[in-house]
Amino acid sequence: MAEEFVITNVWQAHELEDANLSDLRHGLVKPFPTPDLETMPKVSDDRQLRAVVRIGKEYGYFEKVRWLYWSAQMNVQLFFSLYQMESDGVLEVPSDPLQRYLFLVKGDALFHSILSAYKRFVDEVDRILLKNAGGSGDEVYEQWKELTKRFYDTDFSYALLYGLRNCVEHDFWTISLVNYDSEKGTAGFAINIDNDLFNLTRLKGNVKDRLREWAIKRRAHDETAWLSVGKCINSYQVEMTTLYLLWLDYCRKRLISVLSEYEEELQGIPGNVLIWSGAAAGKHSPNSQPRVYHVIGNECIEELDAEFERAYSLLHID
Repeated sequence: MAEEFVITNVWQAHELEDANLSDLRHGLVKPFPTPDLETMPKVSDDRQLRAVVRIGKEYGYFEKVRWLYWSAQMNVQLFFSLYQMESDGVLEVPSDPLQRYLFLVKGDALFHSILSAYKRFVDEVDRILLKNAGGSGDEVYEQWKELTKRFYDTDFSYALLYGLRNCVEHDFWTISLVNYDSEKGTAGFAINIDNDLFNLTRLKGNVKDRLREWAIKRRAHDETAWLSVGKCINSYQVEMTTLYLLWLDYCRKRLISVLSEYEEELQGIPGNVLIWSGAAAGKHSPNSQPRVYHVIGNECIEELDAEFERAYSLLHID
C-alpha cells in the first residue's frame, strides 16, 4: 500500500537544512488514527524555516534519548514480569532439562538487551552533551560526568553491567543458573564470577580487579562469588533513571531558551508541519513522496514535564 506522503520522525528536522524555500509549504496534519494532510501556503520566511529546524533538532535530541531510555526500561519490565524472583533472585524453574535450558537462554537474551540499551542511552547523552552543551567545562556536562563517574566508582554492579555490554556484543558470555533445587523446583539467575568473566578481553582491568577483591572477600565468609542478576538490574535501573532525570532537566532549559528566541517566528507559522517536495527532497526520500516535518511549539515543555514525572515515579521516592 503506497503512502502519499512520509511523516518523518522529530529527530529528522536536520534534513530541512538541505531544503530550498521554493520547495516548502506549510501544512496541517490532523490527529491520528486517521492522519490527513492539508496543504497550505508556501514558506517564504527563512527565519521561520530556521526556527523549525533549530527547535526540531533540540526536541529531536530529547525524543531520541527517550526512545533509548524506554527501550531499556521496557526490557527491564519484561524481564521481571517473566521472571518472578523472590529473595536474592530465587525463582521457579521448569523441571524438564530442555525447557530449563531455554528458560535460562530467554533470560540471558533479555539481560543482554538491557545492557545494550542502557549503554546506548548513556553513550548517546554523553555524545550530545559533549557536542551541544559545550563539553568539558560546561556545568551540565560536568554534572553528568561526575554522576556517571560516581556510579561507576561506588557501585560495583554499575561498573560491571556497563562494562559487560561490549563483552556480550562482541564476545560470548552468559548469565548462570545457580542453586538448582530439584525438589523445590527453584534456582537463581546469577552473574557467576567463575563463568568465563576473567577471559573476557573487553572487560576492563579495573573491573576485573574489583571482581577479584570482591570474590576473595566472599570466599573469606564462605560465600560463593555470585551476583544476583535481579538485584543488579534493580540497582542499575535506579541509577539510569537518575541520569535520565538530569538529562530531562537539561532538555527543558535548552528548549525554553530556544522557544523564547523564536517566539515571533512560531506565532507566524500556520499549521503544524512543513511539507518538502521536489527533486532536492530525493536525497532523503528515494521514492519522491512529499516529506512532512513537525513544527514543534510550546506544547513540548508540557510533554517534557509529563516525562519527568513518569521517570521520577520509577524511583519510588515518597
